[in-house]
Amino acid sequence: MDGVKRKVVPFTGEQLALFPADGAEGRPAEKPAAARRAPRCLPPQALRQRLAAVEDGPGETATES
Repeated sequence: MDGVKRKVVPFTGEQLALFPADGAEGRPAEKPAAARRAPRCLPPQALRQRLAAVEDGPGETATES
């Protein structure tokens, strides 16, 4: 080499998930198992209802009209 020291950084599982092998072949890459099991975000109305229920205290439910 030309006298330049290069640091080799090994790939980790996270990096492999970011660069799937099937992506180069034109097929859609499948999401990692953790992403498939990840909880989805609540819609705004459901989020407001849960927040109101927590603010009202235990045993009471808030309803939005």
